[in-house]
Amino acid sequence: MMVLSERPVTITAEWALWGKDANDTDYRMLRCSAGTFSPQDFVYAIDRYSPGTLDVRSLPQVTVSWLKNPRTGLPTHLGLAIHETAAADDPRTGSARSRFDAAGREIVYVRFFCVPYDVLADREVSYRQLYHGFQRRTLPADDEPIAADLLMVPEDMVPSTAERQFAVQVAAQLLTTQPVCILGASEISLDRRLRFIDLVMSGLTYGTRSQLSAATSVNSNFTMHKHRLFFASAPRDDPRATFSDALDGAVTRSRRKPDVVVEWGRVDTARARDTDAINYLSWEGLGSRWAPRVLAQDTVPVDLKDKHAIREMLRRVHLGKVDKLTVQDTLACLGEDLRTGTGAAADLSRYIDSLLSKGAEQLSSQARDQCMRLVAQYDLLTDYPRVSSMRDRFYDALLQLVLDGPLTYERYLRLLDCLKTPMQQNAALLQALDRRRAEPADPTWLLVRRGIGDTDDDLINALAQNSVPATRLATRLVDDAVRATGSAGAGDFNSGEPTLRPEHGRLIFDPAVQYMTRYSNRDRAEFIRLGYLAPALDRYFAGDQPAQVKRAKWILRNVYGNRLSKRNIKEVLGGSPYPPTDALLAAVIQLAEAHAEFAMTEYGRARSANLVPSRRKRRFRSRLQVDPAVSYAKAIVLAVGLIVIVVMVMLVYLSHLF
Repeated sequence: MMVLSERPVTITAEWALWGKDANDTDYRMLRCSAGTFSPQDFVYAIDRYSPGTLDVRSLPQVTVSWLKNPRTGLPTHLGLAIHETAAADDPRTGSARSRFDAAGREIVYVRFFCVPYDVLADREVSYRQLYHGFQRRTLPADDEPIAADLLMVPEDMVPSTAERQFAVQVAAQLLTTQPVCILGASEISLDRRLRFIDLVMSGLTYGTRSQLSAATSVNSNFTMHKHRLFFASAPRDDPRATFSDALDGAVTRSRRKPDVVVEWGRVDTARARDTDAINYLSWEGLGSRWAPRVLAQDTVPVDLKDKHAIREMLRRVHLGKVDKLTVQDTLACLGEDLRTGTGAAADLSRYIDSLLSKGAEQLSSQARDQCMRLVAQYDLLTDYPRVSSMRDRFYDALLQLVLDGPLTYERYLRLLDCLKTPMQQNAALLQALDRRRAEPADPTWLLVRRGIGDTDDDLINALAQNSVPATRLATRLVDDAVRATGSAGAGDFNSGEPTLRPEHGRLIFDPAVQYMTRYSNRDRAEFIRLGYLAPALDRYFAGDQPAQVKRAKWILRNVYGNRLSKRNIKEVLGGSPYPPTDALLAAVIQLAEAHAEFAMTEYGRARSANLVPSRRKRRFRSRLQVDPAVSYAKAIVLAVGLIVIVVMVMLVYLSHLF
C-alpha cells in the first residue's frame, strides 16, 4: 500500500453504535449519524456482516464490509466495524455505557464506520490505517459525521518472505470466488491479523476492496456469515464442528460455495488449482515489495464473487515491471528492502534501473523534495553492503534524483543533511559526487576531492590543469567570510549561494591560498584587495589564534619577504579594504620586530578608521568622522578603547618574545 503522508489525511465517516443499554436484554441500534444511510441501512449492514457471537475474552475484533448507496443501488462505501466490550467510563463509546445488560451479561458493542470508497481509493488507505484512525475516536453526541486523521501506521514487525508468499497464495484463492478460511492463528494478535488481511489484498488491485467482506475472527459455529476472507478456530463446513445437522443443511440450501481452508503460515495448504489463480501467480514481481504499489494504482471496482470481473481485472492489469511505479514509490520500496534486509538482489537492481530511467526525466520541485525526504528517511546515502556489486549505479541514480543538475555547494549541503554518518566514510558516494562536479573552480569539488584523499599538491595541480583563475577560490573564501558576518563582500559571487561553513573553509583554505600564491606571481595588489585573507582566517579558524597567525605570516612572507618595512606595515594594516585582525597584527610583528610599536600604532589607527571596505567608504564617511561637537564623555570612551587595543597588542608581542 501507498505510505500516507507524514501530514494527517482527514477522513470523514458516517457511523452507528450497536449494543444495549443497562436495562436492555436484546441488542439494538443505539444511535447513528444522519446522512446517506438510515438507521435501517446500518442495522442491515451490521447484521449481514456479523461474525457471530464472539468470546468477549478475544475482543476487540474487526470486520470490514461494503455498502450499497440506498438511492443508486451501487456499492459506494466501505464499512469497518469494531467489536468490543465497553467499560462504564470508556470515552470511545461517546458516553458512559454499562458493561452489563439487564440479565447481567457483558455487552459487546459494535462501532460501525462507513467511508466512501472513492475517498479511500484516492489515498490508497489500508484497513489497518482506517482502524487505527477511528479506534480512539469518540463518537459524536449528536448525529453529525465523525472525522479521523489517518497517518502512516508504524510497523512493529516486518512481514517475512514466507508470510508474503503465504499472502500471495491466499490472494490467489480469492480469485476462485470461494471464501477463504484461515485456521491455526489463535495466538496471532488483532493488529497482525488485520495487517495480514491488508497484505493479502495488497497482492490484488485496490479495486478488489470495493466489495470485500473480511473478519479478523468469526464464530466457527455461525455458518451463515458472509465473509470472503476470515480467521476462525475451526472450518464451518467441517462435519466435526459442533453444530446441528439442520444448520449444516442450510449451508447447502444457501448455495454458498465451500470454503477454501488454509492453515496459518503453511503455503502448501493454499496451493492454487484454479486456472485464473494460476495465471495470477505467474505475474512477474508478484510478492515483491513494489508489486502492491503498482496494483494499488488500479482502483476499478472488482466483485470477487464474479468470475467475469476477476478475469477482466487479470486481463487489464497484469502486474508487469517495476517501472510502473512512481519515483517516490520506487525509492520507498528500495529503502524498505534495504532497511529490513528483505528483497532479492534482482529487485534491488530493478529499483536502481528504474530510478536511473525516471531520474533522467523532468521532475517537479515537489517530487524532488519528496525524493530528498525519502533518501534522508531511509538513509540511502549510507554504505549498504547489499548494493556493493552495484554501488556506482546506486549512487548515480540517487544523486540524479536529488541534485537536479551538477553538484553545487547548496546541493552539497542538502546531501549532508540527508547523511547520518560522515561523508568521508563513504568512498563510493564521494566518487559518485566527483562524477557530477560542475567545475574545479567550485569549492565543492575541492571538498569532494579532499574527502577522496587528494593532497594539497594534487588539488593545486588539478586546478592548474583546468586553468582555474589564480584568485578565484581565494576570492570566494573572503567573499563568503565577509557575507557571513553581514558586512560588504568582494561581490564576485552570487549572494544567493550559501556561504561556506567554517569546517569547509578550513579544508580548502591552504590549497586555495597556495594556488593563488604560485600562479598569481605573488601579485601584491590581489592580496591587498583580499585583505591578505584576514577576514577568511578570522571566520574559518575562529578560536584558533595560532593557526590564524601561522597562515597570515606565511602569506605576508610570500608577498613581502622575510622582513617588513614601515611602508610595508602601513600597507598591510591600513591599505586593505578590510580592517586588520589581531592575527594579522601578530603576524606583522613577528616579521617586523624592530617596528612593533609602529605596527601597533598603525593597527589602532586602522581599526578606528577603516571599518568598511573601500568601495563603500564614501557612503559611511560621515559616520566615521568625529563630530566636532562630540561630548567629552564620548571622547573619553574612544580614548580608553584605543588604550585597551594597544595593551592587548603589547601582550601578544611580549608573549612572542618570551
